[in-house]
Amino acid sequence: MFYSLPTETKLDIFKCLNYNQLCSVKQTNLYFRDFINNFDGELAREKLHCISFGYINQFKEYPQTLIKPKAKNFDFLLNEELEKKFKNGLEKTNYFVFA
Repeated sequence: MFYSLPTETKLDIFKCLNYNQLCSVKQTNLYFRDFINNFDGELAREKLHCISFGYINQFKEYPQTLIKPKAKNFDFLLNEELEKKFKNGLEKTNYFVFA
């Protein structure tokens, strides 16, 4: 019965529910879960009580260091078969550059 209603009607019904009720409905079946997740921005959300940034000063006491591993050339010997596979693998690989 509920499945045959238009999307707008279902959305209006779900807008009347609070966050805990929506969570209970989400757990009933996959259809409701997907529907509620799809319209997540329009439905009730859990209230955020506070954000705490405690213990920030403790990080000043212990300075963090960046570890830069040093690259080395190991000069591994490759037989012809492995070298061919390696070269073919590089040719088929798509490279993407992100800026």
